[in-house]
Amino acid sequence: MIELFLTLLAAIDFFWTKKLYPEELATFRQAAHDELRAYHNTSQAEAVRFIGEQIQIMQEKDELRFSNHKKFDYSCTFIVRNPVGEYFMYLHTHEAAPFIKHISQSNAKILLGKKYLAPLNEKTNTALA
Repeated sequence: MIELFLTLLAAIDFFWTKKLYPEELATFRQAAHDELRAYHNTSQAEAVRFIGEQIQIMQEKDELRFSNHKKFDYSCTFIVRNPVGEYFMYLHTHEAAPFIKHISQSNAKILLGKKYLAPLNEKTNTALA
């Protein structure tokens, strides 16, 4: 019962904050997108190479909360795809360094459902089965 109550409070806080503070949300969201596009790793393996300017955003979920009646807590989770079809989760928070994790094709398919795109066959440039 307490869990349901806390979930309901979190949902109310989420929607209330988004409706009352659209300018702040837009500012935080733009910062998340800018950080994502500027990020790149130095991997030599093309499959796990992440260059923000080349990725495709497949899913985006953000959260804005008013914390301690004096500041906002903002986070944004992106599911992105690199040019060869590998998926990553990219977590942006406005107060910490980003967290990036490679996602398997099977997990990406579960997370994205109908938005999922299979990796490309490098020789024919068509989706793999």
